[in-house]
Amino acid sequence: MFTNAKTVMIGNKEVQSIVTSNGGVLYQKPSGYVLVLTCDKDTLNVNETVTFTALLTNNGVPVANELVNFCGIAANTPTSKSILADTETPVGCKYSFPTIPTLASGEVIYLDQDHKVYLYRYNDGGTALTVENISGTGGLGTASLSSLIVEYGIIKWSVPGYSSTVDCTNRDLSAILSDIPVTIDEYGLYGTTDSNGEFSVTYTPTSTGNKTITANVMGLSETVQIQVT
Repeated sequence: MFTNAKTVMIGNKEVQSIVTSNGGVLYQKPSGYVLVLTCDKDTLNVNETVTFTALLTNNGVPVANELVNFCGIAANTPTSKSILADTETPVGCKYSFPTIPTLASGEVIYLDQDHKVYLYRYNDGGTALTVENISGTGGLGTASLSSLIVEYGIIKWSVPGYSSTVDCTNRDLSAILSDIPVTIDEYGLYGTTDSNGEFSVTYTPTSTGNKTITANVMGLSETVQIQVT
């Protein structure tokens, strides 16, 4: 009945979906969101600046006030970022904790949107990193973490005498929600689209090689590559 329909109106209002009582979908409005990522040069020298621009539209109309996160590039010098307690705060694709926060027993710092990657404190005082699918109730152990870096979906952590990584690229690590105020060193490049649906960042590479840059917004991703000589 609604095959190939782009718009369905009922009572002068546009319908986003029509679902039957048994869960069958009669109509789902097609998504008109499109993300385009461009750069002003794809070959450049070390210490030369390149600008990346993400453009978000919906059925050709610019979309403002949506968070764009760039991964694959990061600022060379971090910015100190304060995160308030109980306030979900956007973060970039690369950040670190200058000091591991002191948590009271049972307090949690979530590093992802679906609350499956988090720091918490054991009753014995050790601060641990727990990620879904890490076996055992103890997560990564009861020893206090000594360092923690999140970089392009990979979490690098260490305890005294040992360090490792956890692949969390299947998680949305774009926000922190903490029971306590925390401070991070922010290297990520991110921000919201303007009235033209655009958000741009500049990047000055300090090393040679091929680099892949990805822009993420509203579940959409676009990638470009640059060559640094």
